[in-house]
Amino acid sequence: MINKRYRLRILLTVLCGLLAFCSFALPPSPQTVMVKVSAEKTISTTHDNGSKFFEWIGLLLLALSVWIWRRELRLTGFGPFSGEPLEQQTPEDYRKGDAGTADVPRDMPSAISQLQKEDLEARKQRIMDLFRDHHALNLATVAHDLRVSTQTARALLFILMKEGKVRCDGFPRTALYTLSSSPENLAIDRVRELIEKEHTIRSERRFVRVKQRFEIDGVIEADRITFLVEVKYVKSALDPSRFDDWLTGLLKIGREFGVEQFVFYLALVVFDKSLFESVKNQLKKMTYDTAAVDTRILVLSKDDLEEQAQNLIG
Repeated sequence: MINKRYRLRILLTVLCGLLAFCSFALPPSPQTVMVKVSAEKTISTTHDNGSKFFEWIGLLLLALSVWIWRRELRLTGFGPFSGEPLEQQTPEDYRKGDAGTADVPRDMPSAISQLQKEDLEARKQRIMDLFRDHHALNLATVAHDLRVSTQTARALLFILMKEGKVRCDGFPRTALYTLSSSPENLAIDRVRELIEKEHTIRSERRFVRVKQRFEIDGVIEADRITFLVEVKYVKSALDPSRFDDWLTGLLKIGREFGVEQFVFYLALVVFDKSLFESVKNQLKKMTYDTAAVDTRILVLSKDDLEEQAQNLIG
């Protein structure tokens, strides 16, 4: 294959040389015509008969015959011709140079392992970033955003669960993932601590859909009592009508369960710590009627919940 390539280039070089020779030798020589105007004055005119044109053609053919061998001659430009740089760095040159030597991985398995670890951490961080815009995530959302399969998304979320950053709850037959440090989860954790002081917890579900009509943040079953936990955010002064709607919603959900004994927990998470005391004082001045259902209202500070959670981790 190499010999055939060189034979073709030699043939082209010879052909260009012959054509260049013909361009210089075959065209007629310039002709000078002299016209005698008077006895003392003569006008002469020279006609090149196209010799100048053929001279340029010959020079072009000679240049082409040289350009054919540009790689061997190490040419990157020749007159109107130009091409890609031919002086390329070889592996030997790379090893000789000082620059970049530290970047060459000597242990390829270790380098591959490091790349895989960095890719894993980047994907985990992307999932954590998604929680900034979503209260909860499912497998389909994670798989679509990361452009991975649902199996890979499940594995990534499982790793985050093992690290304690994410928890899995949800509607029947559908996994729902939330941040362990979200205000809802921290508030439900606090309610669970209160319940465990007096009862033995048999089961706990979070973010439950009730008969496709209602949703409740937490359902905790202890002994023969069912505790329904609803978490609400308070970011301004407490609105009495809104507070009444929250209690009415809890009563509707309780009727759908059909169990004998209920306890309602309404956890109000105050985002602004300066509002914490004023919200507590507002509640003291309010009266509410939940019939015979035991209803307990908790006012929690978001900052305090997060601080206590950090202390437990530390």
